[in-house]
Amino acid sequence: MNGLNITGYSISEYKFEEKKRTMNFHEHNTLELSYVRSGNFIFSYFDNKNEECEVFIFPKQLLLVAPRFTHKTSIPDSLKSIGMELSLENGENVLGYLVNSSYVAQFEESQALLNSLRTGGFAIIHDTGNIEYRIRKLQRYVANDDRSKINEAKYELDLKRLLLEILLCKQISTSYTGSIHIKRAISLLESNHAKEITVSAIAGSLGLSVSYLQHLFKAETGMSIKRKLNVIRVTHAQQLIVDTNYTIQKVAADVGYNSVQELNTNFKKIVGCSPSEFKRNKNEINPMRYFDYDYSYQERIKPQ
Repeated sequence: MNGLNITGYSISEYKFEEKKRTMNFHEHNTLELSYVRSGNFIFSYFDNKNEECEVFIFPKQLLLVAPRFTHKTSIPDSLKSIGMELSLENGENVLGYLVNSSYVAQFEESQALLNSLRTGGFAIIHDTGNIEYRIRKLQRYVANDDRSKINEAKYELDLKRLLLEILLCKQISTSYTGSIHIKRAISLLESNHAKEITVSAIAGSLGLSVSYLQHLFKAETGMSIKRKLNVIRVTHAQQLIVDTNYTIQKVAADVGYNSVQELNTNFKKIVGCSPSEFKRNKNEINPMRYFDYDYSYQERIKPQ
């Protein structure tokens, strides 16, 4: 895999804002990797009927976008992510290089992934292994001018290890039907998070059985419906703490929790501190820009 360069690398954090942050449709000359550590974002693209489609990318999921594939992303909630772009030194298409690579070709699993990228333009991988760890290890080579043979060998080895981790993990179906069920389920959670809402009520609204919805939700998001509801409630709690002078008791009630203890437990699991600690430090919280890294993308209008 010699010749592959990391041309972009970013570790980003976007805090909750009332207005959804959205990019314009664009494309890259690079192979783009986006890994969600927490939160979620929406990936939009055009299908073969020239209709705009949306897919949610959730925690522990890796999105791979092929070179020259028109797409955009939107961030409806808070998000922590890692982004990386790969290109070839000679400027040729990365996919063509991977398809013709004898190292890649030896793995049967790689063909399904490459076919998804070549025919569909993107692929979503659920990280059941160490993809995040492998991506983070590659950060050491960004802007590194050390071209010694030993450093080049370490770089190539770490790239191969990342590829193996991706191939070992499950590729998620990008079926539009499944994604629209998940999108509607999340919409119901968002609009009813302050109320008592059950999985059976959501399943009934979607015309699905409880077991099938739970299976579909877990398969496509990597988390349970209950976990997603807690993430939504805690995200809204953060917003109320930053934007108002509400007591913690009122915040808990307004986002749907029956007690402060319930809010405290879930807040600490998701944010890493208690609501009270978050409130004390709220004046130190800086608004995050949508992009922490300049991707230098090319804008492209929606095809006619």
